[in-house]
Formats: sequence, structure tokens, C-alpha cells
Amino acid sequence: MTALKRTRVGPFDLNNAVDGEKFLDQNTNIDIKPHILSSDYVLGDILDITVTESQIKLLRSGQAIRVNGLQNTENDTLVACKSEKNALIAMAFFQDGLLRPKRVFNI
Repeated sequence: MTALKRTRVGPFDLNNAVDGEKFLDQNTNIDIKPHILSSDYVLGDILDITVTESQIKLLRSGQAIRVNGLQNTENDTLVACKSEKNALIAMAFFQDGLLRPKRVFNI
């Protein structure tokens, strides 16, 4: 074997990919919109929870929050924290009854 090419990883497939060289070439006009995936699609296999406005403020300040509904969740489980409007707020780890933010999105 002289080469190995990964054509699929989970829900991602090369058939739906944009060629990086063409994308970076300023002389090429590529419509990128059809290739943009929603956070729900990308994070489809990750546990998610809806958080309140007051919890969003805490997460955006880097603070851990206590949430209901994760009693049977194992420590170090990655959880997507979403607003009531389904906007992705943060990725957090569940530890000892708390969600501790790992990455926060201010979009």
C-alpha cells in the first residue's frame, strides 16, 4: 500500500466536502452555503441540555452550573449547552453534578 485516504468519518463524507485548495484560491468562486452544517447535525451524537438565561451568563463567565436532568450521567461526559432558542452556548464537561464549560461560543 502506498497511500491511505479516509473518505468518511461519522456523518462526514468526502462527497460533501469543499476542496480546500479551491476554497483558498481567490480566483475561484465557490458557493459555500450548501456545505455549512448545523450544530445539531455536527453534534448529533453528543448529549445536549437547554440552559436558562441566568445559566448562560454564568457559562459565558467561565463558571460551572448545576443542572437538573443529568443525575445518571457519568463524570467527564461532554455536554452541549443550548439556549431555549436552540443556539449553541457552550461545550461543557459534567463533573460531580456540575457542568464545567470547556469552550464557550459568543455568537
